[in-house]
Amino acid sequence: MRFKKLPPPGSSVWWLAGSNLLGLLLPVTSAALAIVGTYFPVGTYPVFAQLLNANIIVLLGVGVSTIVLLGGPLYALLAWSWRPFVLASFFGLSLIFGLAIGVMVASALSDLGLSLFLRRSEVVINAILEYEQLNEAPPATLTDLVPRQLPALPSTGMSVAPNYDYAPRPGFCSPQNSWSLLIRLPGGLMSIDYLIYCPAKDYVAFGLGDPLDIRGDWQYVRND
Repeated sequence: MRFKKLPPPGSSVWWLAGSNLLGLLLPVTSAALAIVGTYFPVGTYPVFAQLLNANIIVLLGVGVSTIVLLGGPLYALLAWSWRPFVLASFFGLSLIFGLAIGVMVASALSDLGLSLFLRRSEVVINAILEYEQLNEAPPATLTDLVPRQLPALPSTGMSVAPNYDYAPRPGFCSPQNSWSLLIRLPGGLMSIDYLIYCPAKDYVAFGLGDPLDIRGDWQYVRND
């Protein structure tokens, strides 16, 4: 039985395989790094907070894609060679599938990040409720919970918003709530989404026709 030899590294087959692989992995990797640097505590470290900045990663991904898609045909004309144009075409086709996979990966990782945040937040919410029960009033700030209810100031564990925005007043909640928690998250283009916690859990939609998006005991408010 004779095995076929693999083509040499400089052959067109390797270039085509590389362009396809790059088109698939570039958006998936960019999406994964952007979400990890946003919703997970790895981004709280100064070095990672800069390297895993979602906006920077997305811009880098778009920049690389633009260079390949536009540079390939241009170089093909200048070099009078079909290879750069074909490679750019295969890269573009793979990029479409990579973008679709990247969206699914980003959605799954962001849901996981939010799920872990909700689990961590239960300790903070229970500490505020315990303080309110003992003192018949909510704490003025979260520092009042230390050290009796909490050993230290709590962190959300999300690098994009590491601190809880606590208010001893209803805030975005109804007057039935004596305190509230708010987390600001990156939304769409140049917009901010919100996670809101109201102890009474009497959430209402903020926009006409907008459905309630409840995550655990929190309300997710999108600014589309």
